[in-house]
Amino acid sequence: MADNRLKIIVGLDYGTTFSGISYVTSNEVSIDKIEVINQWPGTSETVSKVPTKIAYASENKNFYVDQWGFAVTPNMESYVWTKLLLDRGAMASELDDPTLKDLFGKGMLKLPHNKNAQQVCRDYMKGLYDHMVSVLSKKYSPEVYAVTPVECWITVPAIWSDAAKDATRAAALEAGFGSRHFDKVNMIPEPEAAALAALKPHLDSASIDPISPGDNVLVCDCGGGTVDITTYTILETIPRLKFQELCVGGGAKCGSTYIDRNFNKWMINKFGDAYTSLSQKKRGAGSAFMRSFEAQKKSFGSKLLSRGGQKYIEVDHIAMVSPSCTYYDGDEAVVNLTWHDMKSFFDPVVRDVTRLVSAQADQAKKNQHQINRIILVGGFGDSDYLNECMRLWCAQNGQIKLTCPPQCQATVVRGAALRGLEGLTPLYRQARRHYGYNVDSPFRKGVDPESKGYKSTFDGQKRCRDRMIWALHKVRYGRRFLSMHRPDNVFFRAR
Repeated sequence: MADNRLKIIVGLDYGTTFSGISYVTSNEVSIDKIEVINQWPGTSETVSKVPTKIAYASENKNFYVDQWGFAVTPNMESYVWTKLLLDRGAMASELDDPTLKDLFGKGMLKLPHNKNAQQVCRDYMKGLYDHMVSVLSKKYSPEVYAVTPVECWITVPAIWSDAAKDATRAAALEAGFGSRHFDKVNMIPEPEAAALAALKPHLDSASIDPISPGDNVLVCDCGGGTVDITTYTILETIPRLKFQELCVGGGAKCGSTYIDRNFNKWMINKFGDAYTSLSQKKRGAGSAFMRSFEAQKKSFGSKLLSRGGQKYIEVDHIAMVSPSCTYYDGDEAVVNLTWHDMKSFFDPVVRDVTRLVSAQADQAKKNQHQINRIILVGGFGDSDYLNECMRLWCAQNGQIKLTCPPQCQATVVRGAALRGLEGLTPLYRQARRHYGYNVDSPFRKGVDPESKGYKSTFDGQKRCRDRMIWALHKVRYGRRFLSMHRPDNVFFRAR
């Protein structure tokens, strides 16, 4: 029997660098009714995301309780990018970046000696959960919140392993999400959540730019640490959206933070010890200096900062023991960047994003499909420069439409709540892995390895241990994938 009880639907976007929460009551019918929490402890600013950072009181002598989000300052012993450690399948070489670690400090991709990745993520999510309860209790009253079920939808990267997704869910449950007997916790892939929110305004035929059945839409979620891409085919728009995955999604660690990395590398090359000798409080992620760069980064590509429109892009305030030069005004403690300097920070990252998009477009073509719309979402998706570069790529690859929705950074977290509100989900998804189970079967001489053979005590026949039965095959370009696997010392062949 369906549960028609009024509930609060919550979207939780637990990100590599920033996280967010959205909510809506189940009696609403419009995406416009979904609210995004924009007030956070530790800041007076109105922002839709909070830094994914945590600092433990046991490692910071001036605090009695753990600090998280905006309350974590650059001079604290803190931990960042911990989310990526949940995916044990990630290549260590992909994460080993000395320049990036120099920017974020020694806590980047590190763990306290007495905690694992899931526990650190749990501790951070506990801060998110407590703040969510505070906001919802204030919004609806503590009495109403106490008796109202909460259905939480947590976003996870589409390319993650099942183990990483399970670890995320476990951390959320331990943090308090779903802790009441009538609360529920569900998972949704990040590109899927982004697609739901981004496609919604285009479903009405009266829309200025409607989508149609048969359209193939690539959703590119450009975050701070990662970029996640999936392509969907629109099946129906009336009376409600029906869609399916066209291609297996892809992703890489090439988010906007890597622009910061490139700037940090440039500073090291230009100023050497005068820069690197400064403390994390003065030059690290979250410092006033890097916040100034962040503001310039967001504006780069706009007409105001276009080539020739401004001689220098000024980043302040950083006092270095360095003589004044073209790149540094010692009196004002300002670093001067040219338009080409800033472009050099962006271009390697934009190229990585473009390569991901190109690979997805090639995959679609191998399935005899053409992508005809790209939607950029995520904090980096709002970048004017990225939009300009992607628009050029779209023009050169079949006049593909490019759009970027309002409230770009909150698209994923709003889509997560929309999933709970409307129940929208793809009719079909592309299998990213093989799924099967092992059985003991009659031994096949010359086929099965002798090391797996044994004599059955039941019927005396020779049998083979650990032969795989495949329930689902990973799909590549519409064909079954043949490979050898050896998980947990079990030998089998995937057909």
